This record gives sequence, structure tokens and C-alpha cells, in this order.
Amino acid sequence: MKKELLRLLAALILLGWLPPGQLAAGDGLGIKGSIHDFSGRTWNNEFSQDNPGEICRVCHAPHDRGLELWKGAADSGLLWNRDLSSAQYIMYSSDSLAGTIADQPVGRSKLCLGCHDDTVALNAFDGSRGNEDGEGLLGRRYIIGYLKDGGNLDLRGHHPISVQYVENSKIGTPGGLHQPEDKTWYDHSPVSQYLEFGRVECHSCHDVHNRVSVPATPLLRAGMRNGQGGAEHASLLCLTCHNK
Repeated sequence: MKKELLRLLAALILLGWLPPGQLAAGDGLGIKGSIHDFSGRTWNNEFSQDNPGEICRVCHAPHDRGLELWKGAADSGLLWNRDLSSAQYIMYSSDSLAGTIADQPVGRSKLCLGCHDDTVALNAFDGSRGNEDGEGLLGRRYIIGYLKDGGNLDLRGHHPISVQYVENSKIGTPGGLHQPEDKTWYDHSPVSQYLEFGRVECHSCHDVHNRVSVPATPLLRAGMRNGQGGAEHASLLCLTCHNK
């Protein structure tokens, strides 16, 4: 099945329907070859001398190590093998926001920000502090971008994270939110499955391991444009949750 899908995607590229760069972002075929596959990066081969070129180890500690050795492991779980960001963020705020939002990012969003807020080196894993020099840092996708304010990081220009969805007063209201158990993503899994303690976090919309992500998207669980899973997927990422 995967081979057939690969042939189809290759044909679409040749026909000009899917740009190769977009295809690399997400195709639902797994972590290998995805944008989170760092096995071929110079810093992963030179810096990790004992076990160079691994995929999973950049983020997760193998089972031959103790969780107590890893900074933040007690808070993050998932055998986390990376330094966590110590940055303080300006969280999203709005008069129309009904769900409670945390004072600072929590849960798995905190893990994502360790790479994507430009405060922790990509090679700061496996017990090493890493550095901000060398190949691998170029082309890195920051979710903060220009919204930096000195030592603060401003998240107000992004979708709210660490915000409560379950028990939100807007669920079921016109122009509000759908019931998370009733709506499904591209792979037919319910929205509620990817909420963390009822909260919307980064992984609620992004499939970080590229198992079910929509082709030609940045690892999204639903399409944003025509051509991403079919015309019916236009803005589906938003409309899956938002009753508009």
C-alpha cells in the first residue's frame, strides 16, 4: 500500500500538482525521510559520537538509560532526551477566548518549543549542551519568527496552545466549537484523541512522527488548501474544530 502511495505522489510531482519541497513536509509514511528525520545531518553524525546518525535518539532516550539522567524528563516523560527551553513566553490572549489558557506552555508543546523557538540548539541532546554553530541549524523552521521581543517570546501571533478545549463554553454554539468526540481528522481519528488533558497543544494539529499527516502539509492532521486530500479539505484543519 505504501509503495502504491509513493508511486502516486511521484506521479503528482511530475504533473506539477505537488511541489517536491512540500511533499517532504508530510506524507503520512512515517518518521523516515520526514522533516523530523535528522539521521543524515552533520551535527547528528559528528556530535553524537557513540551512536551517530540515529533518528529517534535526537528526541528520545533509548531504554538503556535512566529517565533521571535527562533534564526535564520527570516533567515531560516520553523518554525525552533533549534540553527543554527555559524561555518565558507571552501567551495568546483575546476577549473572545472562552477556554482557560495556561500562563506558560505546558505538556508536549513545551517539548516542541525546545526546537522551534530558537532558544535551544538542535544538537543539545543525549546529555550534551550542544551549540548554535554548524550545519543543521540553517533552514530550521521557527514558529516564533519575527515575533521575538528581546528575551521574551511572543506567541500571540499563533494559534493558542495550552488552552482548554474540553468543557469550553463555546462547544456546540453557532460560530463556536464542535464537540471534540464528534469530529475527526484526515485519518478518521477523533479530535479528542489528540487533546492533552483536554487542552489544545502543538501535537493536536501536527503529527510529529508523520504517521497520519496529510501530504504536502507541514505534518498537519487535516488539509488547509484545495489539493491537500481533495477540494473538501480546504481549511479543514480549522473547520474540524471551529463551527463556522
